[in-house]
Amino acid sequence: MAKKLNSEVWLAASLNNIANVYNSQANYTEALNYFKQALPIFQSLGSLYEQGIVLRNMSSILKNLNRNSDALKYSLEALKISENLGKLSDKGDILMIIGMIKVSLGNLEDAIKHFEESLMINDKLHDYDAKIGSLNVLGDLMMKIGDFDKSLSHLHDALALSKKINFFSGEASTLNNLGMLYTKISNFPEALKYLTQAQDLSKKIDDTLIEANSSANLGIVYYYQGQLEEALKIWEKALKTYEKSKYEFGKASIYINMGDVYYQRGKYKKSLRVLEEALEIGRKSNDLGIQANALQKLGMVLQDQKDFKGATSLYSQGLQICQEIGDSVGIATFINNLGTIDFYAKNYSSALKKYNEAYNLLNQIGLGNSPLANTIMKNIEHLNQIQT
Repeated sequence: MAKKLNSEVWLAASLNNIANVYNSQANYTEALNYFKQALPIFQSLGSLYEQGIVLRNMSSILKNLNRNSDALKYSLEALKISENLGKLSDKGDILMIIGMIKVSLGNLEDAIKHFEESLMINDKLHDYDAKIGSLNVLGDLMMKIGDFDKSLSHLHDALALSKKINFFSGEASTLNNLGMLYTKISNFPEALKYLTQAQDLSKKIDDTLIEANSSANLGIVYYYQGQLEEALKIWEKALKTYEKSKYEFGKASIYINMGDVYYQRGKYKKSLRVLEEALEIGRKSNDLGIQANALQKLGMVLQDQKDFKGATSLYSQGLQICQEIGDSVGIATFINNLGTIDFYAKNYSSALKKYNEAYNLLNQIGLGNSPLANTIMKNIEHLNQIQT
């Protein structure tokens, strides 16, 4: 009996170790296969802690494979085990996984609640690396829902803590996120300051991915300042890094940015090609943010080509996504786009209603003076002149 028990323990541990190796190599299908073999053995042995670890790992893998419903099921089982065992550290990790799943499912409010609970656990356990990660994610989520004050607060907390414990990669990531935030609110001098610091630090610590991210975001700042050629050069260089590292989100983001530049230069075929590649990446990875951005840019290309029916369809799809994920800026953007379609159809009353709705939404979240809000206000003024 003892020999059989030892044999089962050895087998379960071996299967688990093989799964961990495959997981570290990003071979998620094989990793999942071995975890699935290990799980029932741990269950038969009554090894509750090991069950929780395997379930947590399986949920993380399923999230990476975009099987979010299955990922949520396993993560909730793992969460229950961590609570029963009183394992706060494991609970914090699982809450972060659930938070990321909720982001993928478009439930940002629920995601924020899970990350806030994880943050409290990180704080209680003095797990500073995890705390910095939670603060950065919360900063990003608050940015997406338009709560820029809270976003700034979380990111500055993450930056101060990163510097305090000499966590250089955390510091570089936070600097990059601060640059993104200031870009979002059109404070380009501050954006350039933080992104340049992120780039310099990432070079110093030889983190090519953070360097590519900060470079890509610097390109966005140059783009908004009208330096399109400089932006394209930066994006092309960052794209090579993303392709080498197989970072699909980065590739999609670059494609969207490049597609916008090609569109502005009237190179519609080139623009459509890269934007469709971005949309495909977004759909394969179930990244709703990428999908919304790609749909908005594709709609603009079709609109310029007088395909108003096609543009309306794309804008409507994008608006629905932004409503699902609570992206206030995205909602305002698509409502403005749909207003422009109404304008071209000479449905001026409907266009004016949409423009006002978009502007009021931006004003509510503190972006009443942003470039987008100013553009919408010009549309409103132009329509008022036409109707008088």
